[in-house]
Amino acid sequence: FNIDESIFCQVATDSLGETNAASGLVRVYGQWELFRRGTDSPGMLVFKGENRHRICTAVTPFDLGFEAGSIVPTGTFFSEFDFGVTNLFWKQYFFDRQLVVAAGEIDVTDFIDVYAMMNPLTHFINLAFSTNPTIAAPNQGLGAAAGAMLTDRLYMQGGFGDANGRPTTAGFNTFFDDSEYFSYVELGATTSQDRIYLDNIHATLWHTDARQTAATPEGWGVAFTAQKFVCDQWLPFFRFGYSDGDAALMQTTFSTGLGLRRENKDVAGVGFSWGAPADGTLRDQFTSELFYRFQLTQFLAVTPDIQLIVDPALNPQVDVLGFFGIRLRAAF
Repeated sequence: FNIDESIFCQVATDSLGETNAASGLVRVYGQWELFRRGTDSPGMLVFKGENRHRICTAVTPFDLGFEAGSIVPTGTFFSEFDFGVTNLFWKQYFFDRQLVVAAGEIDVTDFIDVYAMMNPLTHFINLAFSTNPTIAAPNQGLGAAAGAMLTDRLYMQGGFGDANGRPTTAGFNTFFDDSEYFSYVELGATTSQDRIYLDNIHATLWHTDARQTAATPEGWGVAFTAQKFVCDQWLPFFRFGYSDGDAALMQTTFSTGLGLRRENKDVAGVGFSWGAPADGTLRDQFTSELFYRFQLTQFLAVTPDIQLIVDPALNPQVDVLGFFGIRLRAAF
């Protein structure tokens, strides 16, 4: 059982609208092992509830990037809703943890195209690096996922979710009545199962149904990620994505970067990304981000963050946008 609170404040050097934003996020989360406790094939209930709120500004950091002219959010996760259930699912292991199945209220982005620097509460916060913007992943909703080790180094996983999912509703009506789904399958290789989130090469294929109420078209795409944790300190990564149709924000992206974990638990990262928007009338955008997370205590971290957007796709009036932010996280 855990509780954490994160606060993120961000300022843009130029904007078509607002130039500053601040937001807070409070989470209560954990897991309760109820079946075959203490064995290699346990079953558990995984849960997470969140409150996301603005702090004395007109917009949240999630929206500030759009206000300024970026095609991708510059403050992933720092949006706004009173209370949402973002995880409430059963996770069951089989065959000494060689197979795992999860079903219930899931966040698809917790499973698809995962790499070690993707958590916007602890690592990169721009969507260009925290997820793959060529994947039209839905919000949290009803769904299922499963993954299995095929050999000691090869694995496969896949899943599906409600394309109209929302964390603030139960979602049974959209899941069963609308019947519009997002699905994916992924094949990957790792040095060993216990390093699957650190040493990893994988390819992902995804598809989303057309959404009638939201008026978004059908889409599909492919993604590729490669990362290697070198000397248990350095993490170079490379990511690629392509989508067909207008369901995702971007049609094509390439991103690369480097992460660093120091012995004192501080973490730093630098990333560079090029992307072509799904809307072909918009110009290509270059995105970069640099952060350093100071782990002040076991429970408290502060992270200065700098983002530079060249040729912002939604603001042709400027050639360069800068975003300066600071993130504070307390976890218990």
